[in-house]
Order: sequence, then C-alpha cells, then structure tokens
Amino acid sequence: MRYSNTSLAGLIAAVGLMATATLPAQGRIDRDVIFAPEGGACVMTGQPTQIRAKKNFVLVWRVTNDCESEITVEVGNFTFNGQSVESPVEAKGVTVPGGQRKTLLGIVKGAAEVGVYTYEVLLQGGQAEDPELVIDP
Repeated sequence: MRYSNTSLAGLIAAVGLMATATLPAQGRIDRDVIFAPEGGACVMTGQPTQIRAKKNFVLVWRVTNDCESEITVEVGNFTFNGQSVESPVEAKGVTVPGGQRKTLLGIVKGAAEVGVYTYEVLLQGGQAEDPELVIDP
C-alpha cells in the first residue's frame, strides 16, 4: 500500500480554510472508511458507525482504497425522521486511486436541525452503507 503525503497537507489546508469561515469550526470528528477487494468487487469493510457532532464541526472521513482501481466516494441520501432531507453537511466527494488514501471533508451546517440523521457512504456505481449522524445541541 502507498499513501500520499499530499493528502495530509491538503487536509490541513482545507481544515484551516473551513476553520476561518464566517462560523469557525467548533471541533473535528474523524472516521476511517476502508475499501478492499472482495469477490471481484471493491467493497467497504467494517461496520458503519455513528458520528456525534455539533453544528459547525468538521467531519473527516479518511478513505483508504486497498483495491487496484480508482474509486469515487461521497456522502449523501440524508434522512431525518424518516423523510429525505437536504444534506446537513457541506461535503464534496473524493476520488481515490488504487492503493492510496485521501480525505473526504465536510462541515455540519450551522442551520442543520438538531437530531438523528441517517446517510449513506456511497461508492460510485456500487455499494452504499447507512451510518448515522447525530447533531447535538
């Protein structure tokens, strides 16, 4: 496996930019998301986890691609009280070459409603997992 040192530099720069936005980040939550080859496909390993955060927290999903092919990963399909809702997180997907690790960054929106959301970690053209995001007061 090879991991890019530029990932860390990019993460530090991006978190620094987010922290200097109009509403400064209150904290940071990191989660690992690992994709590995299984049965001829590239699949997420491990169980989805719950994230507890407050408004304006920075969320960092460290995406490791142990597969040979490049993958694109994003978070989306948020639901709240059983209803599909606009994402409470500002985040963009990330493309990770085979054998590398990159970060998918997000920040909980200041206008996000407090409560429990479900969402999916989406692999382009494939699998989705459904962990929870709990936004605390």
